[in-house]
Amino acid sequence: MPYYGHSGLKSDKSDWQLLKDHLANVSETAGKFAEEFGAKEMAEVAGLLHDIGKYSNEFQSRLEGANIRVNHSSAGAKEAVEMYGELWGASLAYAISGHHGGIPDGGYVSPSDLQGRLKSEIKEYSAFQSEISNLLKKNWNKPNLEIDKKLIVFQMANLVRMIYSCLVDADFLDTERVLDRERSKLRICGKDVARLFPNFEKHMESLFRKSSNSAINRFRGHIYDCCCRKGEMEQGLFSLTVPTGGGKTLSSMAFALHHAQKHGLNRIIYVIPYTSIIEQNADVFRNIFGEENILEHHSSYQFEGFANANEDSIDDLHRSLRLATENWDFPVVVTTNVQFFESLFSNKPSRCRKLHNISNSVIILDEAQMLPFEYLKPTVSMLGDLVQNYNSSVVLCTATQPVLGPFFPEKVKVTEIVDNQEDMAKVFKRVSVEYSGELSDEMLKERILSQRKVLCIVNTRRHAAKLYGLMDGKAIHLSARMCPFHRRDVLKKIKELLDSNNECRVISTQLVEAGVDIDFPVVYRASAGLDSIAQAAGRCNREALLKEGNVFVFEPEKIGMPGGWLSSTAANGREVIRSLNADEDILDSAQIKKYFELLYWKDDRLLDKKRILEREQFGGKEFIYPFADIAKDYKLIENDMVSVIVPHGFYSDGLRYSGFESIINKLKFSTYKKGVIKELQPYTVQVYRHEFKKLSEAGALEQPADGVYLLARRDLYNSVMGLEIPDIEYRQGQELVF
Repeated sequence: MPYYGHSGLKSDKSDWQLLKDHLANVSETAGKFAEEFGAKEMAEVAGLLHDIGKYSNEFQSRLEGANIRVNHSSAGAKEAVEMYGELWGASLAYAISGHHGGIPDGGYVSPSDLQGRLKSEIKEYSAFQSEISNLLKKNWNKPNLEIDKKLIVFQMANLVRMIYSCLVDADFLDTERVLDRERSKLRICGKDVARLFPNFEKHMESLFRKSSNSAINRFRGHIYDCCCRKGEMEQGLFSLTVPTGGGKTLSSMAFALHHAQKHGLNRIIYVIPYTSIIEQNADVFRNIFGEENILEHHSSYQFEGFANANEDSIDDLHRSLRLATENWDFPVVVTTNVQFFESLFSNKPSRCRKLHNISNSVIILDEAQMLPFEYLKPTVSMLGDLVQNYNSSVVLCTATQPVLGPFFPEKVKVTEIVDNQEDMAKVFKRVSVEYSGELSDEMLKERILSQRKVLCIVNTRRHAAKLYGLMDGKAIHLSARMCPFHRRDVLKKIKELLDSNNECRVISTQLVEAGVDIDFPVVYRASAGLDSIAQAAGRCNREALLKEGNVFVFEPEKIGMPGGWLSSTAANGREVIRSLNADEDILDSAQIKKYFELLYWKDDRLLDKKRILEREQFGGKEFIYPFADIAKDYKLIENDMVSVIVPHGFYSDGLRYSGFESIINKLKFSTYKKGVIKELQPYTVQVYRHEFKKLSEAGALEQPADGVYLLARRDLYNSVMGLEIPDIEYRQGQELVF
């Protein structure tokens, strides 16, 4: 009898896919993916075995319409262990058994663990032997991993995730090609990375031609030249230490393009800490390379036209871009720390499909000092493994370079891209930083109102709201109480006021610090880590229009002191500042180094809060690893918060239009709610549980779908403060800080 992998619509089964064809296709495609990192034959075996449980009569009956559940993934896992042993066989078994629901934990704790699945009842499937056994190699070339003895199981787990990625992406793509050809045809890839070079060079030539012959522009040219030259170096780990205003966005791209061309790399992945700053970088790249070559992937991004209720309004390019978020098959990907790193530690198909496309890439980590502190050791270990075993080069790009070298594997050394660091720092020094000690809110008010253009950055949303309330309407408020699109509105207004030389006083939380292109002559910064102070200084005299800008670091009232980790960074920053002599610069590279050494080495146990690097073992001969538990625990955003949709208004080609009610109705009545919820993310505000309770008690929320909350009382959201929580009592450390 013929065995099928997927059913179609035709009664004569002419559009059904034979199982042996599906297995062969997935094997071939997965092998091509894994060839990038030397694991071709391993991935081919995973592809051949992943669906052999479908050779059971019960599964074939299910395809015919029988209402029965069949465990078809455990069969291939069982065969893998029996054929290839407790290490390599188990590595395959993890990937195969989880190709639908996620890579399971090892061990024997529950039936859903790998060992439980291997011992579960599996329907008879021996027919696979007559169809594909001749394709299965008893001996295949094992991946030649460069092993760090302290991380051997961690590195084996990463290999499992990479094989899993190849398998699930190949499986999805083959199924889509057979069952949804129109969707499959929409999967396009932009130009090869090397072919993007001419557009970039043309753009840079134009920029340099228009630039004046100032000292700053000469050093910008020096930075760019260093990036082009060092891009020809062998692959590895690099640092790009460039002062704010040094043009690191385009210079880092120059390095990446040269490096990708030199080594035949497939893509450039640009990783940025916050969604609030990612848009401007993506727009820069789109203007240079064309929209068809840039994939922007993060929670707040909407593909053009997706806010409309009518799906037909979306063009093919934007459908293709949406599909490309599934596996990152694009030459340039712009994404966030959360999307990038959580995917690397995930166990789910939706997150892991893209992992094999992270191999053979240039990975630029913008604002590298923002790597997650409480997960620093496993995060850096992951980056080291990408360099050692997956043919990727990593660039740590920042003005305040963290001291990460000791956390990388011994053989992974950091190479600085830019020469003449001390001379460059002197040329780019555009501000003086003064420690002002304690300032009450009343004192801050007087200082702020005495300036025509001034930015004050505080640590908590509550403090920002209180300070704004003291300003008699003579300032602008900016915080995470506003949804992302509202914040974009306000930032646009701020830039317009600054450009027209009007009065502009801004009270903001930390969200303006990283990469937001605004320029104030005076900046006040509440006590924080030196990296945050340096970021705040980057918003002062940014364009060097003044001989020197002024940054004042102050100790706020108790209401403005953050809790948790941010309190620790502020304490370390304060310790460095108070140890300085009068003539020493707070933001000198030596002080930055001292700050990070204090932060990282006072108690390095804090750098792996969940003990991710410790939770690994070989149980005798068995390869046991908690994939699902680690995926659950590695969360960069762990605040106990709830998203509330707010009616700030939608945009179409930059113009407001009335779409809120229609999108809510779409949410209420759509059968595919997940996609609609994703569309609404730019219109959400995160609130704490105690704030959520107050909103509920005030009758301010409605629930159009399970787990989705809409602000029903429109009077609680306004164009100045954003979302207001009625009758809320705050406690120190409860604030969301950006």
